[in-house]
Amino acid sequence: MRSRNTFGIYIIDCIETFYREIRDSLVKFLKKSVIQGEQVNPAWFSCMPLVHYLEGTLQPFVSLDFKRFEITDTKQDNWWCFLEFKDEKEEMKRRDWQV
Repeated sequence: MRSRNTFGIYIIDCIETFYREIRDSLVKFLKKSVIQGEQVNPAWFSCMPLVHYLEGTLQPFVSLDFKRFEITDTKQDNWWCFLEFKDEKEEMKRRDWQV
């Protein structure tokens, strides 16, 4: 029989794993939906706050530290939020945007 403390840790681990799996699935879906045919569909940007929430970088109702988001070097890739979207970012630059 697990103690309450061990059970609590187990539940937290399960929730963190669940969030990570949902986040990874959402990122895979978004990467596939960025480019539709010859055009870029910008609707996927609306899911980015959810991805941030699932990975724990942003929380609802918490004030943001905007200094963290300051871009000091225009060649920085981290302004894009995810290095995982680096290839998609370059591909989107070459395509027309669907509005």
